[in-house]
Amino acid sequence: MDTEKTQEILDAFSFGRLKGEKLQKFNDKMAADPKFKNQAELHKDVVDAIQVFGDEKLKKRIRTVREEMGNSGKTKGRVISLWQKVASIAAIGILALLAYNGFQNSNDYSTGSLYADYYSAYDLNLSTRGEPLDPGLLEINKIYRSGDYEQALTLINKTLKDPPESNKLVLAAGISALELGKLDEARSRFNYITDSNDLFLSDHANWYMAMSFLKEDKSSEAKVILEKLAADPDADHHAKAKEILTLLNN
Repeated sequence: MDTEKTQEILDAFSFGRLKGEKLQKFNDKMAADPKFKNQAELHKDVVDAIQVFGDEKLKKRIRTVREEMGNSGKTKGRVISLWQKVASIAAIGILALLAYNGFQNSNDYSTGSLYADYYSAYDLNLSTRGEPLDPGLLEINKIYRSGDYEQALTLINKTLKDPPESNKLVLAAGISALELGKLDEARSRFNYITDSNDLFLSDHANWYMAMSFLKEDKSSEAKVILEKLAADPDADHHAKAKEILTLLNN
């Protein structure tokens, strides 16, 4: 039986497509040929791992290995050498092991996935009750809330004075910088708010500071800040901080 045909039959067996007489013949061949049985069982283990793990790169690599096996078998009419068989089977076995390990770790939360799951930009409104908003701030407010963080950050940095007149504007600058991956700038803004002991915005600044560390895969730094929020039942983001800490500590 040529290599391509063998692969087709092994695929059909592994995916449960062999039925009736064909399945009986396949089982008979496995019973009569221990080497073929080992090959079939290994093939099915790999297929099962792929179905569980669902990794497209793994599938492509195995297809490549198969093609190499097939091409080697056709070269100058020679059959595949023992070394080629062993190397190919070993490669598939290693990939199966990687798939299994990947599946075992698939339930572990990475800091990146936590950032993706928990981060959302604060729906900040720069206006103050009872007071008309300055036209420049009105434009910043509109652009920030539209999600154009690059333009918002440019306008905010032009508007902010030293010291800033509004911590809301500082928070908007920090979140915009965070959205753009300017993490040092974002943290500088968040630190300014927490250092000023702003009663209304310090919790938000701490939350987004923690988010910035999760985005950079710095779980230890994120934990320190999240623990502050988790320890205060009245803090904004208290419940979410506790959830993230639970996931990071498991």
